[in-house]
Amino acid sequence: MNKQLRFFAFGIASQMLMLGAALAQSSMWQTIAAANKKDQIAFTVGKDDNKQVLAVRCFQDSKKCAVILSMGTQCEDKAVYPMLINSDAGALQIRGFCTVNEGRYEYILSPYDQVSQILYTGKGVLGIATPLEDGAFRAFRFNLYGAKDAIDVVSSKIKESDSPSSSYKF
Repeated sequence: MNKQLRFFAFGIASQMLMLGAALAQSSMWQTIAAANKKDQIAFTVGKDDNKQVLAVRCFQDSKKCAVILSMGTQCEDKAVYPMLINSDAGALQIRGFCTVNEGRYEYILSPYDQVSQILYTGKGVLGIATPLEDGAFRAFRFNLYGAKDAIDVVSSKIKESDSPSSSYKF
């Protein structure tokens, strides 16, 4: 390979690595304190749309955690919706319990233990499929990079001597 071609190939490879790192950084899991300053939240935004948010919220008072999906779409408050979740760590049918939080529609994903296990052990991409009224499905994708560390941070911040118990059951 001549010198100019090697230099060009190296330049392209370097740019691809930087782009990959930037994309991974943009969808990495982050941690924040909730508005009440007590609860802790680990979250990431969707790979395709930043209106989609997947989060683990740990509640200081109850020492429980919940996995929450916000898709930017409406749902019927208190209704339960079937969903599918998939990653390299496994696939399973789950339920999404619709809640409205300050005008934002969110789904609490259940069963917590199984969903959080996929978040905690999965690598790469997590997919969640939700049914639509016309019989089709809508898929959401989230990067799992950093999920384990972020979940560890939020759960350790809310526990004193106890670990958070399983989440709310729906």
